[in-house]
Amino acid sequence: MPKISVVVAVYNSEKYLERCLDSILNQTIKDIEVICVNDGSTDNSWDILKRYSSKDTRVKIYTQENKGAGAAKDFGLYQATGDYVAFCDSDDEMPLHSLSIRYEKAIKENADIVVGNYEEVYDNGKRIVSNIKNEKDIPFWWIFNSIVLVNKLFSRKFIVNNNLHIPKMHQSEDRVFMTDVFLCNPKIVTLVDVLYYWIRHEKAKCQRRAIFDRIAG
Repeated sequence: MPKISVVVAVYNSEKYLERCLDSILNQTIKDIEVICVNDGSTDNSWDILKRYSSKDTRVKIYTQENKGAGAAKDFGLYQATGDYVAFCDSDDEMPLHSLSIRYEKAIKENADIVVGNYEEVYDNGKRIVSNIKNEKDIPFWWIFNSIVLVNKLFSRKFIVNNNLHIPKMHQSEDRVFMTDVFLCNPKIVTLVDVLYYWIRHEKAKCQRRAIFDRIAG
C-alpha cells in the first residue's frame, strides 16, 4: 500500500491539469498514488489523464458522467489504498515538500488529521497566506474555520471506520464533510508550513460573483 493517496477530481481543467499533476508526482515523498476522477469533462482533460497514467503507474484514472465535485471526490476517496489521503483540486498545485511534511507530522503525532496553511495565488500576482494557528493556543472551533480539504491529510482508517462520505454536492461539499468529520472527534495536529497553492482565477471569480448577483437580485 502507498503511504498517501491523493484524490484529484477533474472537470474541464485542461489548461491547468498538467501543472497540477506535475506538482503531485514530483513530491519529495514518492510512495504515493494519485486517484484522478474525470467528472464528465468535455475538454481534453481525459486525454491528459490517459497520457499521465501511461507514463506513471502511480496515476490511477477513472471516469464518470458529470455528478459534481462532491461525488467525484467521494468516489476517489473510496478507491484509495494509502494509509493517508490528501485532496488536490485539478487547477491548483502543491509545494514539492507538501505531502512529506504532512506525513511525517501524522506519523510522529499519530494524528487522524493534519492541518496546515495554504497560499492563495491570484492572476495579478497577489499572494495571501492563510493563518492556521497551533491547536494548543486556540479553541477547537477555530480550526473548524479551515473548512477546505486541500490543506489537510486524513487517516484513511479513521474515515473508513467512521463511514464518512463526501456528499454528492456541486459546491460546499468540503464544509458538510468536515462537519461530519469533526463530530467523530478526530485527533488534529497543525503545521505552520504552506502546504497548498490555491490558484484563484479572475475569470472564475467573476463567474461566481455573477451567480451571486443573480441570486441576490
